Formats: sequence, C-alpha cells, structure tokens
Amino acid sequence: MTEISNPFFYVFFPINIYFSSNNYLLFGYTYNKNYSLLKKRLIEGAMPLFIQNFLLMCVLLLLSSHNVLVVHSIFGQEKVHVYVHNDLPGNLDLTLHCKSKDDDLGSHILHHGDQYSWSFGYGLFKQTLFYCSFQWNNELHWFNIVDSGRDGCFLCTWSIQQSGPCRVEAGDSPDICFPWNK
Repeated sequence: MTEISNPFFYVFFPINIYFSSNNYLLFGYTYNKNYSLLKKRLIEGAMPLFIQNFLLMCVLLLLSSHNVLVVHSIFGQEKVHVYVHNDLPGNLDLTLHCKSKDDDLGSHILHHGDQYSWSFGYGLFKQTLFYCSFQWNNELHWFNIVDSGRDGCFLCTWSIQQSGPCRVEAGDSPDICFPWNK
C-alpha cells in the first residue's frame, strides 16, 4: 500500500489514506473501489443511534408540551368558541370590549339575555389571552375571559353577573365564578 503524502491534501483532510490496487484504507476501514464511503454511511446509518433518539425525544416533547390539545391546534386547527352572556339583573345593558395581543374585537352592547361570541385557534404553544372590559351604569370592570393557562375548554361559555364572571360548566358540574380583576 502507498500513503498519500501531498501536504496540501493533508491540510484539508488530516487523515492518512493508504491505497493498493483495488482497496484503500480510510478511518480504519478497508474499502473496495466499488464500495464507496457513501454506500458505507447509507448502510450503517449516517447518524449515530444516540443522536437519532435525542432528536426523536425533542420532537415528541415539542408535540406533547402543555398537553394533547396542542397537536389538535397544529394539525387540526380546532377552534375555541367563546360565548359571553349578559345575565345582569334589572334588565341592564352590558357594554363589552374584548382584546388580545393581536386582535381587538371592538365594543358591543348586549341587552339583558343577549350574548356575544367569537372563535379563534390556539397558537403553537397554546398561549392565548383575551381580556375584556365590562361596563353598565357607572360600573367598569375587566377580566381575562380567555386565559390558556387557566382554561382548557374549546367551548367556553361565560355568564356575566354583577359579582363577577362565571364560567358555565358542561353537564351537572357547578359553574365556576371568578372575582373581577383589580
């Protein structure tokens, strides 16, 4: 076998390569002319198993962070539907103004018993916040009506009362009432 002794080649490829008529030695492997390094890498795998497992775990962690609802959000674009009902006593009108970081839904006047609704899709990391101001007579309150860290609903129904908003739960579950934000 003969060794490549070209200094230019060794600067860019600091390895020893030995040749014979039909074989060469590279990185401790003997290769036939017809058995290239590319074929060897494809057969053995171009990436170590540890790296493959690490990347797989990262992808699974990304998809499952927060919960399974993120997967629906990414692939199915499942929408969240929010309903706000005016349940103030005494037939009071409610002026509602809701916003998020990206969207301003505008002001809406709800007569007693009326509702306002909207839909949206959670972002990649399911971090959405809609906050609303509620005004009637001389009272002004506000509340985070959609808080992805608190709520996990895809059908979020709210009953607005003088003491605060109540999230209406499905089935026989009792409603969950919250105080107004300060």
